[in-house]
Amino acid sequence: MEKTEAIKSKIKSALMYPIAVVIVAFVVTTVIMIFVIPAFKEVFTSFGADLPAPTLFVIAMSEIFVKWWWLIFGTIGGGFYFFMQAWKRSEKVQMFMDRLMLKMPVFGQLVYKSTVARWTRTLATMFAAGVPLVEALDSVGGASGNSVFEKATEKIQQEVSTGTSLTAAMTNATIFPSMVLQMCAIGEESGSIDHMLGKAADFYESEVDDMVAGLSSLMEPVIIVFWAA
Repeated sequence: MEKTEAIKSKIKSALMYPIAVVIVAFVVTTVIMIFVIPAFKEVFTSFGADLPAPTLFVIAMSEIFVKWWWLIFGTIGGGFYFFMQAWKRSEKVQMFMDRLMLKMPVFGQLVYKSTVARWTRTLATMFAAGVPLVEALDSVGGASGNSVFEKATEKIQQEVSTGTSLTAAMTNATIFPSMVLQMCAIGEESGSIDHMLGKAADFYESEVDDMVAGLSSLMEPVIIVFWAA
């Protein structure tokens, strides 16, 4: 279980990089619009010359920020708050966002592999502890941290309880990678499901570590370029 918590921490850290960049970009843009552009506006006005359309557009945007900053911040803050509440309380919103998270460019693969790692690690741990498979699946879906996998786990549990093999039920869910299905099949044939799922979890945890390290290395120059600009 400690490994699953470590994976969650790494994913949060990796996702915080782009979020932090967006927040900083918004704050910097706001400061420029409210304080910097108005100062330049006075300088441009003193020239007495016609300003190009892009400059006039930026000045107009600055005037909107200066006049309606409270409405802009209130709308964004309120929208963010209500969205987070809906994400937390609405099952449909959770399902939509979890599906979206899995399909995001670059980060989608990170979320997917980390979810698979948590799912396989949790099931391997519980199965090794002697918990019956059907009962173990009760906790596995929630531990995955993704409602798509949670719903799939409920379907798997129903099929397993009626006599379907774990591998067949996981295959029917159509969300697991072939490597995990193959490891599970080998585990069922050899009577060592916990060991084989543990091997699969080790593999995907290593994949997550590599992706997090790669994304961290990639985001560092992006942040440096942003600040330099």
